[in-house]
Amino acid sequence: MVVSSVTPMISRATLVQRSLLAARLLCSTSKMIRCSVLVAVADLPVGVGVGVSTGAQAAAMSEHADGIIVGTAFVRTLLDHADDRDAALGALRTLTEELAGGVRRA
Repeated sequence: MVVSSVTPMISRATLVQRSLLAARLLCSTSKMIRCSVLVAVADLPVGVGVGVSTGAQAAAMSEHADGIIVGTAFVRTLLDHADDRDAALGALRTLTEELAGGVRRA
């Protein structure tokens, strides 16, 4: 973000609040359309993350958003391998590569 004398500084908390508001506005059936509209009218980057847990979903949403947010998928992956640290890290690496690959394909 370029900051000039006419562009007010926006706090991290404000960005988080706007991101959460944007996420609430995006329903699953029209998430891509609404996201595209938000990107077009917002003066800030728009990140989407509600329900993104596969490379295909990341690819689809990255065509309509400035960023993809993934959280629950990482936590779920770690919990699925809670008793084996090496397996958990391997599964996390695989998921990360899949998600990044999806974004790069878009």
